[in-house]
Amino acid sequence: APLILAVTTIDLAGTYLGAAGPMAPGKITRPRYRLLGAIVEGPEGPVFFKLTGPAGTVTAAQSGFQSLLKSLSR
Repeated sequence: APLILAVTTIDLAGTYLGAAGPMAPGKITRPRYRLLGAIVEGPEGPVFFKLTGPAGTVTAAQSGFQSLLKSLSR
């Protein structure tokens, strides 16, 4: 029987505020960003997936991200 895994997803859009780099002071502001995230409840614990980038880039990669998640339950 196929392994069925519980998956929780999130889809956010807006302005991304992130660190300029490891140990770098200050924050960078990136408007029109998008985040697709997922937590897959695996047999040995949760596995986290995140895709963050410009909204258009993330939209173009969305079907691939969803295919990746679907492949985990086979």
